[in-house]
Amino acid sequence: MSTSGLWNNTSCDDQHHFICYDGKQDTNQTYVLIQENRTWIDAQSYCRQHHTDLVSVRNQTENTEIEKKISLTGLPVWIGLFLDSWRWSDQSDSSFRNWQSGWPSTDQRHNCTLLSYYVLENAVYFYYYSEKKKYLEWRNLINLPCDVTNPFICYGPAVETPEKPQLKRHVVRMKVTPKDPNLNLSDPAVQDVILQQIRNKLKEQGLPADTKVTWKKQPDGKVFHKEEEGSPKKEEEEKKMKRMMTKREL
Repeated sequence: MSTSGLWNNTSCDDQHHFICYDGKQDTNQTYVLIQENRTWIDAQSYCRQHHTDLVSVRNQTENTEIEKKISLTGLPVWIGLFLDSWRWSDQSDSSFRNWQSGWPSTDQRHNCTLLSYYVLENAVYFYYYSEKKKYLEWRNLINLPCDVTNPFICYGPAVETPEKPQLKRHVVRMKVTPKDPNLNLSDPAVQDVILQQIRNKLKEQGLPADTKVTWKKQPDGKVFHKEEEGSPKKEEEEKKMKRMMTKREL
């Protein structure tokens, strides 16, 4: 827009001052004049970052208001109107373009866009968020016939992937004293019954249902070993049990 309020079209690579629209409720300025020379794309990025967007002029009243803003500067300013026949396939209204120098081709057959790699000498860089949440550059955007076969990139809504819980393993040593002295603890069926009783008890105490409870076999392949009467190991365990009972009584 010129200082007279009339519009002119020029290359988007030219640098001019620009007008941002600010729709925030906590500001008293609707139209903000930025007196910095920038390209159209850079001006739009600045407005979107610091205000709302590069200004759109919807009627004569708005045009007059903007004209008053720039009349004293004597310099033209960028506004939000641009000419571009290219459209995104998802119908989004993004005006971002990053054509390689010399593109897009004016060949009418070249009606689809390729983010090039291996087609040109330079490597491909795609437009994405870095770990620092800053946009990185993508380049080598060219247009080719739509019947040319190439790999492609899809996108969809972001889906949060829950973190996989870390597996924890606990080994617990226990002493089993059967009521029936003739019960064979080496019998797999008996071991299964005892193990199921342990599972049920742990679930009652809040153990997750998908927790796996198994017997750990000793190097000789057995689960249980019978303690011999008078063995040091048994005597030590009996002393320990007595100490625990004494503490409880106290």
